[in-house]
Amino acid sequence: MSKRTRRTRPAGQAGSSSKGRSQRAGAGATGTEISGTAGSDEASQATTTVTSARTARRGKPARRDRRTFFERHRGTLITAIGVLGLVLLGGFIFFSASQPAYACDTLLSPGPSEPPPSVETTSGASAPAGVSPAASGSPEPSESAAAGSASPEASASPEASASPEASASAPPEATPTQRLGFVAEDLGREHVRRGATNRYRYCPPASGNHYNLQGEGPIRRAFYGPEGERDPGGWLHNLEHGYVVGVFSCDQKFGGCPSEEELAEMRAFFEEAPTTEGAQACQLPNKVLVVRFDQMATQFAVLGWDRALLLDTFDRQQAAAFAQQWIDGPSTPERGAC
Repeated sequence: MSKRTRRTRPAGQAGSSSKGRSQRAGAGATGTEISGTAGSDEASQATTTVTSARTARRGKPARRDRRTFFERHRGTLITAIGVLGLVLLGGFIFFSASQPAYACDTLLSPGPSEPPPSVETTSGASAPAGVSPAASGSPEPSESAAAGSASPEASASPEASASPEASASAPPEATPTQRLGFVAEDLGREHVRRGATNRYRYCPPASGNHYNLQGEGPIRRAFYGPEGERDPGGWLHNLEHGYVVGVFSCDQKFGGCPSEEELAEMRAFFEEAPTTEGAQACQLPNKVLVVRFDQMATQFAVLGWDRALLLDTFDRQQAAAFAQQWIDGPSTPERGAC
């Protein structure tokens, strides 16, 4: 039977072999240690860098904004101011529009009319009331007796009787026309801005505050119908320039606006009122206009500066006579102005 020969190493070689293995194992372990240590150092260094950066940021003082409050919020403030301005402007416009254009303390009532001037005789003395010029010129009784003693032929002759030419006295003087209307209290003539509420002590006013603005006062000569009231602040300026204004009311206490016939009469008054030198100078047919104005005690009125004629029913002839008397009247502040 063959014996397997076991080869044995010498003890020295075995020891060196084990030692080599141990060294290799130790070298491997040492390499691992070195790699781990290097990784740890790198991580530690990174952590230290981040920490240093954070510490540096925390330690650095924050930059202070030195701009003013307005500089920082300029856009917001400008927008807010603009919106507030629009709100205030809208409120002012609404408030002005909601305010009445005028206010009246009381309604004008008819005042005392002026009596007609007395009629003077040729001798300069006033004729007694109720005695006609013909009655005062009758022959004396003695003259009648003398006539009676004359012969019948003389008394019966046509020549002895008074002829129409002989009996006719001097032509009578024309009776002066009574000045129509009555004096109204003067309320001044202040110019005011458009939109102001004008307060008048009586209405319809025959003077007072008014506008001095083109298209607003004085107003254009026209017949203004019942569609809407005309602000007295406009046509009072016409009165100041010598116009006469016909006025009508549409108040319900009168049953509303005047009838078509009455308005037609007022239009005829407007168109046919007498002309004057002042109207001709202004190249106008006359200085008359007609407006609606509701705050009155009567439904109709004809107005001059500080003069008023109140009418329950409109009388075109009387209105025309008033216009002839008071257009560019003696109390008109700006006589002849257009």
